[in-house]
Amino acid sequence: MNRLIHTLLLFNSLFLFGQENTFYRKYNLTGMQGGLSMVETHDGGFISTGQHEGNGSFGDCDTYVYRIDECGQLKWMYLYGTSLQEGGKNIEQLANGDFLIVGLSDMGQYGFMLRINDDGDIVWSKKFSAWLLTYSSEDVNGNIAITGISWNGQTFVLKIDSNGNVIWYRDLANFGNNGMFVQHISNGDILVTSVQEGSGAFYAARLTNNGSIIWSNNYGPEWYESDHSAFSNKGLIDEENNAFFVVSPYFDNSSWEEDILVTRLDLSTGELQWAKKMGGSQRDQSRDIVKSKNGYAVLGHTFSYQADVNPSEHIDAPISNKNILLFEFNAEGEVLWSKIYGGEGDEKGIGLRNTNDQGFLISAYTSSPFFGNIDYSFDPLFIRTDSTGKIGCQMKEIDLQSSFVAINVTPSGQSISSDLFIQDYAIERANYIPVDEYICQECISIPEFTSTNTTLCVNDTFHFENTTTVGLKCFQQWLINGETFNGSEDINYHFSEPGIYEVQLISSCSNENNVYSMNVIVTDPCTEVENIPADISLPENQLYVPNSFTNNGDQLNQNFYAVFSNPELISEFEILIYNRWGEVVFSSQNLFEGWDGTSRNIQSLPGIYSWKINYTFRNQKNVKYGRVALIR
Repeated sequence: MNRLIHTLLLFNSLFLFGQENTFYRKYNLTGMQGGLSMVETHDGGFISTGQHEGNGSFGDCDTYVYRIDECGQLKWMYLYGTSLQEGGKNIEQLANGDFLIVGLSDMGQYGFMLRINDDGDIVWSKKFSAWLLTYSSEDVNGNIAITGISWNGQTFVLKIDSNGNVIWYRDLANFGNNGMFVQHISNGDILVTSVQEGSGAFYAARLTNNGSIIWSNNYGPEWYESDHSAFSNKGLIDEENNAFFVVSPYFDNSSWEEDILVTRLDLSTGELQWAKKMGGSQRDQSRDIVKSKNGYAVLGHTFSYQADVNPSEHIDAPISNKNILLFEFNAEGEVLWSKIYGGEGDEKGIGLRNTNDQGFLISAYTSSPFFGNIDYSFDPLFIRTDSTGKIGCQMKEIDLQSSFVAINVTPSGQSISSDLFIQDYAIERANYIPVDEYICQECISIPEFTSTNTTLCVNDTFHFENTTTVGLKCFQQWLINGETFNGSEDINYHFSEPGIYEVQLISSCSNENNVYSMNVIVTDPCTEVENIPADISLPENQLYVPNSFTNNGDQLNQNFYAVFSNPELISEFEILIYNRWGEVVFSSQNLFEGWDGTSRNIQSLPGIYSWKINYTFRNQKNVKYGRVALIR
């Protein structure tokens, strides 16, 4: 029966456990360091780029690329630069696994593009006659569209092939001077947005695959620069609903405070469907927008919303000054939830991407001592949240204000074919090992594996396959015959002596250990088993612990129990259950007493809880660890 419960609830548990993999990740150096873009890689890890000042750079500033696996463990970090100054603005992973970084060089004298492979080796690098390259998008043929700010002060769109050769180049006249977003849709057309101070809220256009305009408009009231307001402009394409969402600056003429303008356009025609301003009483800005579990999510930062120290909410430093802002809204513009993150200094949300488990990745700046900043410059901060923006500390839910606004729509924009200066750019690479660390990391990893055989001859090969479905394999390690191996990989292993061997797959996640073990028999010679020592025997007991239980009053699976196949052989027993903050919410020494989901007669919140079981079987003490999802 318990096996059945375990199986039926596993599907729900997978999502809940995936949502537990959250963290802040930071590294600190003197000078101006910035995390400008972060994406999830094809293998489930993350890669980011930004600006690296001093500390071993080739010039004053270099572009860094920092790659970690899905557990946040460093794979590699490289600096790319020259004796001039460079900075990466955006990074995307291409279909073949390479990465494309775009940004600026020589203090904005040139835009540059760098293509590297999966190991960070330079494939090629180019520089262009543009002040800044801001965004790129690969089409189904491997060609790449880029936008940015040209030397002549106009937005441009550039199309190159996979080797960096120019296919076409278009200046977009009367279309603002800060190209901030470009993206292909499935038929090869290109969506692009731009902004310009004092000239409407934003521009948006749909181009053909050769750069001709299908529609192009100017939307909304004018705005004025305040703390890089132009970078508030980003777009999101939702082809399934024929929608194009755009975020941009919005100024209230009565107060001169800045809000976030969120608009929904018809993807086919550019027609405005609705517009809302979102924010509080002070300056609030957007920086990115992505599709989300229940609609769409916007990242930015806010001066309007703060939070005091509150240990009960795990806010150990004030969330004050400028704070990271993340919120979700639905197709009609209704705000579903909103949260802020930060410390006692300033934080700026910059880039937003989705994770495979429907959570969010945030790249940001921080100047807060809470996050290790020592000189009130800026350090990069990378954040992974769950699908509702939750993380273990320094987070506060807020009531983000929003209201519909009426904005004007005016046709504007011409696509003009133009020449472009482009040449190879000799960039050097240097390895860099940052001193980085997690803050408020929460994760789950429940190991499981199978073996092709449980009995083989000496020197025959066992194949052990990691079949973990709950949590992350990269937190795991094999322990076989005193040897350790990477738990992310399946293992082929042979034993040179007969006997019974315990094979373990061990997980260590958030300082908790969880072990899955199996005994295998090795015989010599193959036709006889007499050589197995008589004092070695296989265990006669099995512990079953479900991943989830539903204390919701339906009288089904109401309590959480640990179940032994032979409970009469257990002489000592203790179970402890902890909440996410390490506080004991339940304990018992009664083998047949289960947890009903309460603590001190108060219902506990739904979520993930850790358990520890101590028991003695045949005079041998054992300890097991794991996690359980309380579902209501």
